[in-house]
Amino acid sequence: MKKGIFLLFACIFMFSVQNVMAQPTGDAEIVMPEEPLLNPMQLQREKTYYSLEEALQNPEKVFKLNLSNQKLKSIPAEIFFLTNLQWLDLSENRIQAIPAEMGNLKRLQFLNLYSNKIKLLPAEMQELGNLHTLFVAENRLTEIPAWVGGMGKLRTFNFAYNRITRLEAERAQTALRKSNADHGFKN
Repeated sequence: MKKGIFLLFACIFMFSVQNVMAQPTGDAEIVMPEEPLLNPMQLQREKTYYSLEEALQNPEKVFKLNLSNQKLKSIPAEIFFLTNLQWLDLSENRIQAIPAEMGNLKRLQFLNLYSNKIKLLPAEMQELGNLHTLFVAENRLTEIPAWVGGMGKLRTFNFAYNRITRLEAERAQTALRKSNADHGFKN
């Protein structure tokens, strides 16, 4: 008898669960869990793309893109379609500005903007919550925004050889010490 009652309750429970799961969700969107970020060793093994055209053929498979030393005057908008991008090198170009869309590259861990003509780090870059390395040395920066010190995962931030005053550099170093980031400032 107890066995029969248990089976009856089990069947009722299973029927209820199936009905609840079969209910339409309305306008709710099914959100697939995001793939975890690659660790440094996994990232090192990934293919590095040296051509934006090649990268755009399979944008979901691009984790590393190196467009250094290509005389770029701006950051190509197509880069922002590379949603899995975690490593980006745009060093030694002629880039003058970082577009606000840079903040859309949420999976970015490494960003190299060394030796360009950048004057400002836009506030949207603080959205790069996974960024652990940022090189902006040898640009035309005159200040380091306060939000840089609040980037929790940032561990290496090199802003040497810019147009930053000593007072501004000391303020930035103080903020960065709180995040344990190496600032790379040269006197």
